[in-house]
Amino acid sequence: MTMHPNRLTRRGAALALAAAAAMAAWPAAAQDGYPNRPIKLVVPYGAGGGTDQIARLMAEKLQQRLGQPVVVDNKPGAGTVIGSEYVSKQPADGYTLLLTTSGLTSAPVMMAKVPFDPVTSFTPIAPLAIMLISLSASNDVPASTVPELIAYMKAHPGKLNYASYGVATTNNLAMTLFNQRAGVQSTHVPYKAGAQALPDLVSGQVQLMFDSMQTSGPLIKAGKLKTLALATSARSPLMPEVPTVAEAGLPGFAFEPWFGLFGPAGLPAPIVNRLNKEINSALKEPEVLQAMRIQYLTPTPGSADKMRELVRKDLAYWAAAAKVAGVQPE
Repeated sequence: MTMHPNRLTRRGAALALAAAAAMAAWPAAAQDGYPNRPIKLVVPYGAGGGTDQIARLMAEKLQQRLGQPVVVDNKPGAGTVIGSEYVSKQPADGYTLLLTTSGLTSAPVMMAKVPFDPVTSFTPIAPLAIMLISLSASNDVPASTVPELIAYMKAHPGKLNYASYGVATTNNLAMTLFNQRAGVQSTHVPYKAGAQALPDLVSGQVQLMFDSMQTSGPLIKAGKLKTLALATSARSPLMPEVPTVAEAGLPGFAFEPWFGLFGPAGLPAPIVNRLNKEINSALKEPEVLQAMRIQYLTPTPGSADKMRELVRKDLAYWAAAAKVAGVQPE
């Protein structure tokens, strides 16, 4: 029997509609069942550093709450660009996430070509914590305060070296801004990770670094390093005896970087909401609060919109700081 052409047309249209409906339903079904396989948590810093520490803590908590393995994958290099670019190119399915810092927003300021846009290449999921940053110094540095350091650096231009986690990182930009504000000179020595920089700071091969108290703190407590000041806008209740850089001689100086969780651009809202809910719940656990306190971190539970606003605010802040410091993208 020969089927009438109109019937063939109607039948084809019906099949096409059914296929389209099935395709549309598949992502929704996948989201409803999320997660149903392991999740990769990419950290654009080396193992053992402050970001790696909080990533492993949050990976453990997410694994408990989501019922699937959450594996930390360290991808350091190029001032966080390598790991960040990797995540930006992954499918937006919630199985590859990025746990990073304010380095995400300083990269476009410090580098001429960045293969992603901090706003459009990622989906903000949740803010995690604010770091406590110390102006840490080798014990060989003949200064115990910021005014003493500035006086020494003016008397010995370019003699001191400072470490950072890479050209595009915030601690590089912070020290560049410090040099400009104080009218001093120091030489930049970039590293891939804090775990590599800190031994050289302790031994005196480099003499200065704006570093998280997560990693410098234990060395300062042990007397292997000293802190000259904190980079917070006001004295920290975690170390109330230590002055800020601003009150020690550079008014208005502040450096308060954050940790945040992101996915690739286009991550579906149900997945964002699920991850945000679990992160915020974990940040209220006594165990997590205690672990963060020990690491000199201030938890910052909040919405995906709050994380998005932090990114936009930081982009403007670092652009202005770079302009003041005369930094040109390299």
